[in-house]
Amino acid sequence: MTPFILTRKHFETPLGLVRTDRDLVERIAGACEWDPFEYEIAHRAEHSIEFQAVMLAHLFGEDIHIVPVLCSSVAAEDDPQAVARHLGLMSSFLSACRNVVAEGGDAVTVIAGADLAHVGVRFGDEFEVDDAVLAHIDARDEEDLAHVCAMDADAWYRSVMKDKNERRVCGLNCIHAALKSVEGIAQSGQLLHRGHAPDPAGGVVSFAAVALV
Repeated sequence: MTPFILTRKHFETPLGLVRTDRDLVERIAGACEWDPFEYEIAHRAEHSIEFQAVMLAHLFGEDIHIVPVLCSSVAAEDDPQAVARHLGLMSSFLSACRNVVAEGGDAVTVIAGADLAHVGVRFGDEFEVDDAVLAHIDARDEEDLAHVCAMDADAWYRSVMKDKNERRVCGLNCIHAALKSVEGIAQSGQLLHRGHAPDPAGGVVSFAAVALV
């Protein structure tokens, strides 16, 4: 199992170089019960951190350091025992992240580059997305995000998984990890925006912006 993948590499953007804090990466890597660099090549093509790096370069130029973390899917999501083992494996890693956040104070921000539902034929469904489907997605997203705003990582996870993640919320593990990383530090969450983006191939992806304060 490889719940999280780290990299020591910096991120070059059109707006300048966003440097990785290698000391913090090595510190967090030391808490892993697996090799967090085994699948480091996944960082080469994954766009979620790239988008955040460009945003950070726009806001701060090169005067910033990051700790890039890719989150994998939870193993065997339909097997409760496998999920429990996977979440247990994640605990030491997330504890190390939480310590870094606590020690860094206002100098540290945790960013979850994650989206929510992936529904429609583009993602394997046999139905088109209509108003009724969108209403269902909206209702379930709101239900799940209420737990994010309540800073309850485990309730968020259970809420998404109560229907075996039928909406394919790919940010499940990422958002859970972000909440665990600020557990006891951030006190509340505020939903700033929520919406969906249509996929030209037939489907929709939902997303939201939540600030954890």
